[in-house]
Amino acid sequence: MKPHITILPLILATFCILGSEAAEIVSTTEWPAAAVVLSCDFENPTDINRDQWPDRWTRRRGRGYPEYVKVQIVDDPDAPRARRVLEMQLNGGGAAISTPITPISPQYSFVATANLQTRGLARDVAFISLSLLDAEGQLLETHKSPELSGDTTWQRVQIGPIAPATNRAVKAVLTLHLIPSELREDLTGSAWFDDVTLIRLPRMTLHPTTTAGLFTQPRDAEVQCDVSGIDDPRPELVFELMDHEGKVLSTSSQTLNLGAQWPGISATKPLASETSLTTTSGKQLEGLAGSTRFRPMVTDVGFYSVRVQLRSRGVTLLTERTSFVVLRETTFASDGQFGWSLPDADTQLSMNDLATLLSHSGLHWAKFPVWGETAKSERIDRVSWFAERLSIQNIDLIGVLDQPPKELREVFREKGPLPVASVFIEPELWHPVVDPVMTRLSLKVRYWQLGSDSDTSFVGFPEAATKLTEIKEHLQRFGQEVKLGVCWKWMNEVPPAATPPWSFLSYGGEPSLTPAEIEAYLKIPPRTAQEEAQQKFARWVQLRPLPKSDYPMQTRACDLVWRMLATRIGGAEMAFVPEPFDDQCGLLHRDATPTELYLPWRTTSSAISGAEYLGSLTLPGGSENHVFSRDGEAVMMIWNHTPTTELIELGENLRQIDLWGREIKLERQSVDGRDQHQVLVGPVPTFVTGIVDPIARWQIGLSFTSPRVASTFGREQTIEFTVKNPFPRGVGGEVTLIPPASWETDPRAKRFKLASDDQLSEKMTIALKPDASSGDQPLALEFLLTVDKVYKFRVYRSLSLGLADVKLELSTRLRSDGMLVVEQHMTNLSEKSVNFECTLFPPGRRREIRQVIDQAPGRSTLTFLLPDGKDLVGKTLWLRAEEIGGDRILNSTTTAEP
Repeated sequence: MKPHITILPLILATFCILGSEAAEIVSTTEWPAAAVVLSCDFENPTDINRDQWPDRWTRRRGRGYPEYVKVQIVDDPDAPRARRVLEMQLNGGGAAISTPITPISPQYSFVATANLQTRGLARDVAFISLSLLDAEGQLLETHKSPELSGDTTWQRVQIGPIAPATNRAVKAVLTLHLIPSELREDLTGSAWFDDVTLIRLPRMTLHPTTTAGLFTQPRDAEVQCDVSGIDDPRPELVFELMDHEGKVLSTSSQTLNLGAQWPGISATKPLASETSLTTTSGKQLEGLAGSTRFRPMVTDVGFYSVRVQLRSRGVTLLTERTSFVVLRETTFASDGQFGWSLPDADTQLSMNDLATLLSHSGLHWAKFPVWGETAKSERIDRVSWFAERLSIQNIDLIGVLDQPPKELREVFREKGPLPVASVFIEPELWHPVVDPVMTRLSLKVRYWQLGSDSDTSFVGFPEAATKLTEIKEHLQRFGQEVKLGVCWKWMNEVPPAATPPWSFLSYGGEPSLTPAEIEAYLKIPPRTAQEEAQQKFARWVQLRPLPKSDYPMQTRACDLVWRMLATRIGGAEMAFVPEPFDDQCGLLHRDATPTELYLPWRTTSSAISGAEYLGSLTLPGGSENHVFSRDGEAVMMIWNHTPTTELIELGENLRQIDLWGREIKLERQSVDGRDQHQVLVGPVPTFVTGIVDPIARWQIGLSFTSPRVASTFGREQTIEFTVKNPFPRGVGGEVTLIPPASWETDPRAKRFKLASDDQLSEKMTIALKPDASSGDQPLALEFLLTVDKVYKFRVYRSLSLGLADVKLELSTRLRSDGMLVVEQHMTNLSEKSVNFECTLFPPGRRREIRQVIDQAPGRSTLTFLLPDGKDLVGKTLWLRAEEIGGDRILNSTTTAEP
């Protein structure tokens, strides 16, 4: 049964209301001060001539919209009593019908709704759209509702509230659609529409006062709020300032004094030159209008959002939200690996504003579509200027040949986007539309990509290498050498080619690869010499952020920066965000204001772009990290899934920066002459900057010649480490071994001298005490280096004590009968059987002895049962395994658990 779901009580539901002068003011809980602009419920008064067609509505005709698709007013098949609805019944093709053109005023915002039900749809989708037109009937903008498919019950779909993007929008049309969502279409299936409604609301817009909401000083942060179409001369505005986690930082309110003059929407010309707006009938627009600017109390860099409520007579009429960022001052590298793909960015911003945004965003590459509406479009000249502007900012433009000009698209007569491989099949077709672009841009653009980042039509294309060679040879006739590339899927093999014509392949696909998968794919070695020769091309990686609707903000931010990190560690030549302007997966919203991910991108790019990857440090708290070096200074990205404090000895001038550019205060302490910083580490990565580059290289580069120590107790053994001097001059110094408590060693420091770039090899003597446990044993080497100044720090490592071919583990559990169960797990990693006598030493109890006899390769378990186990909980149990007939010993300890 169809529910009567509407967003307002349709007082005029038995006939169709058209025209803004006829709009009736209604008030609802959801939309106070709303007015019906258009309403149609398809009952008898909407079909006066009884032809089963809504009066004055029009139907789209032409390719893909055949007449034989039934569209008519029918009785609702599921209603218990007679109700009329509009039915679309498929027979191949699609259908779209539109309301009469309705006059509107751009001083209002609008909501469009309809009730919709579908049945039997597999590939087709049903939805409504709202088109805004200028006075001549030219389309300005279109907005869509969510799509329905499959079998659904009656649901309300909604568009908006939306505010017209320009004051030229003076007409509106609502259209009902049932069309294929894929290349193939349904032959059967139906959709029903009812209660089609367009209402107007007071209009309120909120936006930052700078391009893309970027501010360089906290004190300059400011947003502007414009209000129109309201009858209250003194409404209240309530502003809330929030951080990237949505935490409210401050709240303030102010009264807005409104006048009769409407401030307008478009800032393309001064407001004083605007003529007064009237409806098509010449009637002066109703409603008051005004604007104000709000300066929130911002004291630090970071991401912020502002939410404003428009309140009139104690009722909240509208709520709007916008965002902005305060940028940390930073110096970007002269070149780097990160970029954005900008398939339609110049529809959000002018090319001048777009260039300004890119210069602040920590990127060095920008993919940009170069084709215009026609082959001789003035867009080519604007792209040429844009490429020059970006070049000054150390950003290279990559020309994208994606959807061709109108004259070529009409030749194909295809619905939807054209696969780029199809566009380039016939040279006589694509030469005339490519040549004007190359003539104008070939000396300014080095890289060219065929197709958008989602177009992988060359994958599986017959003789792809031959076709791309042909295309490249033609493009190179216009100037410098062309670096040509296409998009590829991770899972597909690259076609064989002795000399690949592609200079790069841009890898992507859905779902996106995880950070570990990206790194693994990038590090897959070629299997043959021929394959290695064929892989002499750059690998570009697409980094689409996780969708906002499916993941929390912190997860999305961490995933993005970890994937950026993986591309650098894995050796990808470049990495791109495919659609940075996207409300779900973007770094900026569709209105060009920043999302919560903009600053994590910028912070990470500025830290590691163009930098050399050094490796990871071993830290005493076990935090994961990766270190990069650029221009003589190192930076470390660090995180730990368990919050901890790391004591870091990497220089005197360390600073910790979070993903949103905010500085975290570091506490310093001096321990025995070692300058330590207390770095707070948690699940969200942060950056530690100001690291002394040679100290980081020294700590990362130190290694032991053998990772194992023999389990021989009471006898002297020798361990040896090597390290290369990364300082640009010779160093003198000394080193002291800080062993585990169960090891004995000479406590005296060993002195050394080392020329620049020479390697130090140093041996040290140790002896194991009888209670030395098997497994990884942490130790430290304390260095005192004299170079241009004195550096004192520790390098942390671990050596494995025990046998390479036998692994010993302990676990405990307390049974309900009070017995403590101690399980010894011994794994034989060799190909021969082993024999051990195992002794368990419970504190204050007699020892327990078991034997492992002829254990074959694999894992075995011995069980010890200890009565009154509750008395042992929390105490240390020691197990000693001595090889029968040999001199090898394994020790292991564990704490008894309840």
